[in-house]
Amino acid sequence: MPATLPRSLAVNAHPDAYANPNWWLRLRKRFDHTRFGRWWRRTAERRERLVLVFGISAAAGLVLMMVGLFLFPPTKRLYSVAGCQADLPLLSSCLDAAEMFEKGEGGPKNLAVAELLYERACLVKVIRDVSHRVKGTLLSAKGDACLNAGRLSEYPQSPVRNLRRAADLYIRGCDLGANDYSYAAACYRAGVLLRNTGTNSQVASYFARACEGQNAEGCFELGDLYSRGQGVSADTARAAGLYQQACSLGNKPACQALGGQQ
Repeated sequence: MPATLPRSLAVNAHPDAYANPNWWLRLRKRFDHTRFGRWWRRTAERRERLVLVFGISAAAGLVLMMVGLFLFPPTKRLYSVAGCQADLPLLSSCLDAAEMFEKGEGGPKNLAVAELLYERACLVKVIRDVSHRVKGTLLSAKGDACLNAGRLSEYPQSPVRNLRRAADLYIRGCDLGANDYSYAAACYRAGVLLRNTGTNSQVASYFARACEGQNAEGCFELGDLYSRGQGVSADTARAAGLYQQACSLGNKPACQALGGQQ
């Protein structure tokens, strides 16, 4: 009787030749003999092809998406709006976004959104510990924002027209004291709007600050108040000096008023 090899050495034996104690393999063996198991084995190659096709498609889609983002990046308008809506809003982002919404750049024109963005820039707090030069630049930018926000609130065709709100924004811009065009223009517009709601002394004070900022209209209006004695003591000499200053700054009504006095 020929000797038989031990089971562990029968490497060429079929796995089904011996009872397998592993429950998973026994379950798999039963599954393979079912109708679904036979179908699963027959379609194995087809499934591999489908997986390969879907994998290539997903990879190609990802590449196309990355190329699209590279060739067509988000516009400056979206970046600016995101920077303005941050917890610590960027002043430059608010100004850029507001200007683009006002002019219709990078998307549809929207004056209401532009006014809100200008107002947000106007309300941005300036850090105290910055250098004097940087602080002056920031205050000047805030002055521009306050002036533009007030201008859109005062604009007759604006969907958010509110003269009281415009006056508050002008006053805020004037109170910054940036000593530039925006500061002087904001002071002048504040004086104009306060004629209906404020006192003559308040109107005169804002016109005076506008004139200090070399605003021709502010000097003329202040001279007119001195000539009439409204909000200030009547002083024709002071009025003439203010008319002269406004005329030198290019205000034609002031030149005409100065010629009438002579």
